[in-house]
Amino acid sequence: MWGAAKVETQDAGGRALARFGFQNDFIVGVDNPFIRLSSALGLGGRSHPPKVRDIDANLLIDLGILGTTHLVDCTHEDPSHYRFLQYARQTSVHDGKEYSGRMLRDAEWPIVRYMAERDYAHAKKNAAVTLAQIELLWQGREFVYRRFIVPLSGERDEVTHLLVATRTNLLQVVPSSFD
Repeated sequence: MWGAAKVETQDAGGRALARFGFQNDFIVGVDNPFIRLSSALGLGGRSHPPKVRDIDANLLIDLGILGTTHLVDCTHEDPSHYRFLQYARQTSVHDGKEYSGRMLRDAEWPIVRYMAERDYAHAKKNAAVTLAQIELLWQGREFVYRRFIVPLSGERDEVTHLLVATRTNLLQVVPSSFD
């Protein structure tokens, strides 16, 4: 059942809730970019993650997700040291700030950083495609967004990168649990 697995956390600035689904627990109409990405990469029939070389800007442009997708170097053991090689500037949580070239530890919102570190590390360790809905109540602002993490492998089939596709600004489409 979608959202049965969830994690709640909070800090001085606000609260966050993450609901998790399986790779194919898509919501049609909301997750269409994720469905297209999954199909383009053949995720349903793979025994190993796609290769980093399988991802290029033209693919992301063709799928309509270039501006909402991160490419993360996850070769470091500590998730806080994962580096954004490409950061999706259309991600509203960080108000369009540029994070390309920066590490995950540089994210300004501790609660968002914590959830990303946890989810990215899980995807890397398990070579698992991960679908999550993140609901944030932060300093009086409310956000609902969905995140689709695809582990990518290097030449030796080890996970070296993550492709993180996002769907932001979903508060009117997928209501928050904080209501």
